[in-house]
Amino acid sequence: MKIQISKAKIQKPLIVLTILLAIAFALPTAANAFWPFDLFKKDGGSSSGFPPLIQRIIEKFNLNPTEVQKVVSEEQQEREKQRLSLLEEKLNQAVKDGIINEEQKKALLERQQKMWRERQQNYEENQKWFEENKIDWQKLRPYGIGFGGRNFGQGRGFGR
Repeated sequence: MKIQISKAKIQKPLIVLTILLAIAFALPTAANAFWPFDLFKKDGGSSSGFPPLIQRIIEKFNLNPTEVQKVVSEEQQEREKQRLSLLEEKLNQAVKDGIINEEQKKALLERQQKMWRERQQNYEENQKWFEENKIDWQKLRPYGIGFGGRNFGQGRGFGR
């Protein structure tokens, strides 16, 4: 007895997986957009570039800002590795379940890494552009324009 699987049966799980991946990577940004506290937002008036809370900790405990930046960078890299590892686990399960094949999994992982690199590059380019043009993007927030470390355009939304 030969089992036939229609294209629709294969495409539907692939579409669902794509949507779930998009949601999974959009949630941290959305959560940040609606978080009511700006303890970790960079302070436009600070020359250090650190968020106000981190700047206060540096000052209170007389820490070396360069060392603090090193720790922050290491933590960011570790979190990126964890995100990638979690994605890989989920994609391995999708391969095991027959939703995608190994080649598709590798392509998805490469695509996600490329997107993360591009987002970091865009962030750095935006910071440089604002500095070169002597624009304090924090002061633009009341006008509905924000930078927030992720993008340039609409700020936190909903009148914030």
